[in-house]
Amino acid sequence: MKQSLTRRLLFPIALVTGIMVGSSLVYDFSRTLPNQVLHNGLAHAGAAGMFTTIWLGAFIAHPIAFFRGAGYAERMLAGTATAIIWSATILARFAGIYSPGEFAFLFLHHLVLGAPLVSLLCMALSETLCRAIARRRTGGPVIRVFAWQNTVTLVVSLALVVMMLWKGGHTYYYGYMDLYTKIFL
Repeated sequence: MKQSLTRRLLFPIALVTGIMVGSSLVYDFSRTLPNQVLHNGLAHAGAAGMFTTIWLGAFIAHPIAFFRGAGYAERMLAGTATAIIWSATILARFAGIYSPGEFAFLFLHHLVLGAPLVSLLCMALSETLCRAIARRRTGGPVIRVFAWQNTVTLVVSLALVVMMLWKGGHTYYYGYMDLYTKIFL
């Protein structure tokens, strides 16, 4: 059953992004504490929350959107929005430092592009799991577990993540830096 836009799309994005912001605030606050044990506990809890929401948030937001009737594009947005927001905050720190061309090239940097790509992969995996659960609940073959949109998203995102992580990420990083120096230096 398709629920309202707020319930099927905005709520999952706000939930995961809110946890990310809260975790970031806890992590930042932990630096101000003189008690080392309390500092370490809050820093680790904040870091775990940030990691979970930025890199794996699709496993939280996507199923909520899926089972509330969101369309495929809405589910894709719900699954990747927090990582995109986080990457935008990284890019915002570099605004005005680089030329417009260099700033546009920064979108391909692994620290900016990595989180949305991993979230896209997690979203595609979550889509497959949610489709399998929905198919089992309905008891019939009406729902295809490997729909073409999801299969394409899964294959492309997996290939891009593997490319970025190949040989510990060094291949992608040095290729990025070599291309940067050829274009801008």
